[in-house]
Amino acid sequence: MKKQLFLMLCLAVVAVLHGQKSEVQLTIDSLLNEAWAQARSQPGESLRILGDIESFYTEDSSRYKEDVVWYYYGIFNKNLNRFEESEAYFNRYEAFHRAAKHPRLVAAVNMAKANLYSDMGDFARSMEAVIDAYRAYESVEDTAGMLVTSNKLGALYTEADRMDDAIIKLRETLELARFSGNQVQEQIAYTNLGVAYENKGDLAAAYTHYERAYQIGEAKEGDYDKVLNRYNMAHILTQMGKWEAAAPYAEACARLADSINVPDLSAASRRLLADFLIEEGEYERGISMLLPQTDSTYSMGLKDRAEAYELLVKAYRQTGDYRRGFGALEQFKTLSDSVTGIERLNRINELSAQYETEKKQQQIAMLDLENQTARAVISQKNRTITIGIVGLVLITGLSIFLYGLYRKYRRQQEQLSVALEEKEYLIKEIHHRVKNNLQIISSLLQLQARYIDEPIALEALNDGENRVRSMSIIHHHLYTGEHLSQVNLPEYVANLCSNLEASYRPGDKAIVLHQAVPSLLLDVSVMIPLGLILNELLTNAYKYAFEGLQKGNIWVSIEETGGHLLVEVKDDGVGMHPETVQKGFGSRLIRAFLRKLEAEMESSQPEKGTAIQILIPNYIRNSALQQTG
Repeated sequence: MKKQLFLMLCLAVVAVLHGQKSEVQLTIDSLLNEAWAQARSQPGESLRILGDIESFYTEDSSRYKEDVVWYYYGIFNKNLNRFEESEAYFNRYEAFHRAAKHPRLVAAVNMAKANLYSDMGDFARSMEAVIDAYRAYESVEDTAGMLVTSNKLGALYTEADRMDDAIIKLRETLELARFSGNQVQEQIAYTNLGVAYENKGDLAAAYTHYERAYQIGEAKEGDYDKVLNRYNMAHILTQMGKWEAAAPYAEACARLADSINVPDLSAASRRLLADFLIEEGEYERGISMLLPQTDSTYSMGLKDRAEAYELLVKAYRQTGDYRRGFGALEQFKTLSDSVTGIERLNRINELSAQYETEKKQQQIAMLDLENQTARAVISQKNRTITIGIVGLVLITGLSIFLYGLYRKYRRQQEQLSVALEEKEYLIKEIHHRVKNNLQIISSLLQLQARYIDEPIALEALNDGENRVRSMSIIHHHLYTGEHLSQVNLPEYVANLCSNLEASYRPGDKAIVLHQAVPSLLLDVSVMIPLGLILNELLTNAYKYAFEGLQKGNIWVSIEETGGHLLVEVKDDGVGMHPETVQKGFGSRLIRAFLRKLEAEMESSQPEKGTAIQILIPNYIRNSALQQTG
């Protein structure tokens, strides 16, 4: 009996000791909590903390909570828009827990991947991840998890512009949340319904659901939800034109966002306040609130800065300050064009700079080693040389020195040549990717056009597709040609005309397109706006110049005159009144690009048809092609 009691006591002691965490494990737990607390406000700092955690791991350790570290790496990289790194860590976490048969953890990481794919704009993959998560939660009858996935699925329907499906799904989610008493998911369902109704244009219904989410959030703890709810209330009241009612919500949102360090919502609420001040006629106060958000050093995304410039355009228009208004409009357009692709380009530049730095450091280390070796050889030789052959030593030493300089010069030349080739490859790769992205956009527009019956909408999609294609042709020439920043003008015009003939020339009409284009290389900064102008002018000629006619001609001619570039597009069709040229979206595009080129345009009515001339002063070109052609 005593022996059995002693054995039981030993087992109890072992169990107690086993249940206690080591100092390292407690430290890792503390660091994980610290990293997660800064996930939204300072994701870069959170990544640094994860690096500190990994320093505790060794090959023979238990690697305590390493899977949690992978998951956190995925979340923090997603918050920094490092999508590829984020997906890699999520996949690693998912594979680990699938093998361990942990369905709840597999479902959780699939929800994180769904949010990642939403941020990337890939809603199809996001929906697949949500459905996988829902099935995993359903297999273990996890009601809370099913609510989370159902809410996300409704939000994805909204993103995909399937508002009716979104509302049906979110109403089901709302009822389940109420039945189960899950107020967190009930609040999220109300918010998502508000977004769906707002996108559908039913502002009254959107306000009702945002207000209910606000009421639930105010009764609970959690400052981030309160910031988001206050912003939603301010935003929807602004959309409804109720500026005075929106202002208190926006002010409260900004104060709370500042206190818990949520800069994006803080900046967004201040834009709402600035919009309110502009509507009330307090232009200077509104402008002073917006100007800090236009500073490139301000910690905001391009989209936020673009919205700030858009409001500045509105304010300057109201005050009659057209000079500053035009400047703000140019900045708004530039930022809007850059929003979709700038993150990828920055990543390429970052990798390129990192690669070049590491390579140069290796080269410097190698040269230092070679110099040390050379000095040791010379020192060894000097100790073995006698006084009687000093002259020979001097001659030999000089020869060695000159030969070393020659070899060093050759190595440097080879290194510079390799670096230049790598730089050219990276630049061509960038142009190649831009061209591929533009082709994807063009294909998406073509697919969308198949499901549209409205003639005006279909025409707008076709016009947009041709504008995208005209830019795609430029980037195709940049990465296939010998010059990295210049485009062969006659080849580009020929490709552009061929595409437009295929898109617009009616099958029952005989329309002949004539081209007279000199052999020039134009800088891409000139070629892009010029290509879009030619695209608009030729499109207008095909669409409108030959109504009621069975045949006709279109002439495109470009020539140098007095250091300037003269571009002319004319036809022998029915003619167009000069006032007509000033109307339409295409005409506004032409005027915008003319300002960018500092060019002048004149339209005239010859005996037949319409003639439009554009004079581009001080254009950038390379005459090498003309001289060798």
